[in-house]
Amino acid sequence: MDEPVLVSVIIPTYRDWQRLQQCLGALAHQSMLDKEYEVVVVNNDPDDAPPAGWCLPKNVRMLQERKPGAYAARNAGLKAARGQFLAFTDSDCLPQPDWLTHGIAALVADNADRVAGCIEVLSDNKKMTPTECYESLFAFDQPQNVTRGVGVTANLLARANLFDTVGMFNEDLLSGGDIEWNRRATAMGYTIRYCQQAVVGHPARRTWSEMARKVRRTTGGKLAINPQYRLTIFRSLCPPLEASAHIARQDGAFLRTRMLAFWVAYRIKVFRYFYFRKLKSGRCAAERG
Repeated sequence: MDEPVLVSVIIPTYRDWQRLQQCLGALAHQSMLDKEYEVVVVNNDPDDAPPAGWCLPKNVRMLQERKPGAYAARNAGLKAARGQFLAFTDSDCLPQPDWLTHGIAALVADNADRVAGCIEVLSDNKKMTPTECYESLFAFDQPQNVTRGVGVTANLLARANLFDTVGMFNEDLLSGGDIEWNRRATAMGYTIRYCQQAVVGHPARRTWSEMARKVRRTTGGKLAINPQYRLTIFRSLCPPLEASAHIARQDGAFLRTRMLAFWVAYRIKVFRYFYFRKLKSGRCAAERG
């Protein structure tokens, strides 16, 4: 296991065995040769063992990281990775067969330091829930992320030596650590490109409770990254004008999808403000990613 490989795929997981198995199944069908890549899974709850009969494919290793948080888990994976390139995704994602091939090709062809790939939001429902409507229009806008010099670790590839100079992920952050790391990399002059062909699928959140959990996590992450982060009640209770403009630009979206997405965007805006006040007052603690 000491021989180098072309790329190491790093996946943190937390009590998510069923979806992780589906993710590993998708990775087993990559167009790249098995010997060219490895998958490093990091279990972020060592007390939660895999289900009985659960087995790892031959090019997959599983590590344990007790410190809470996906970024602590990713750092554990980074320390064990043997690849010249690193690819990050999540246990609930489904990489397409050419994900690694296209991602590495984009890094090499563009002489880029990082590549943010396309993230397709998946839904099994013919009639999407309001939260799914919102997710279909707003989730994982990687092209926009790249214009800001960042990318999310649901689909991010990088040269391994970047972590020698930029440093590791901030393990004190329970959310937003991928954005924070990418900002550091961009500030140091490292390039990032978007690759439409390097695709992973991500299931849409279906219910408001799932969305509320995400909002709590990301709001806590923003406050941890920037203690001066502020939200005013006036701006928070006003209709989401930026969201409205974004919805208007979505060609082909049905009227029902647009209306429900707007409603959820407004609900998120108000919910974020009142949760932010709880965080600032100490009435609750930030949730883990």
